[in-house]
Amino acid sequence: GRAALVEFYQSEMHVLYNQNAWHQATNFLRASTGESAEGHCWRYDMLSERLVSNTGKLSSQEAIDLLADVSQDGTQWSIVYGMSTGDIHVSMGQAYDDVHLLHFRLAEE
Repeated sequence: GRAALVEFYQSEMHVLYNQNAWHQATNFLRASTGESAEGHCWRYDMLSERLVSNTGKLSSQEAIDLLADVSQDGTQWSIVYGMSTGDIHVSMGQAYDDVHLLHFRLAEE
């Protein structure tokens, strides 16, 4: 259930670990906001509000629908990672009715 968002900001690498059972990201630099991302990106805020209200429990389709709700004209891809299943749901070019399913498993040491 651990996830990390890795960003490069002001010539430094920043690793932001999830504080909840989920992790979200949009195309703004979370590292640039300091402690709280609230109010810096309406898309990030909407993802956060919906995830908090559902305690992070969304089906993969609900998560894809949420990403569709926050997409912009230039959105190239949207991805939902199943942190416990290894399933990856990918929508390309805002084709949210044509989601590709991949499965990925990291070896445990």
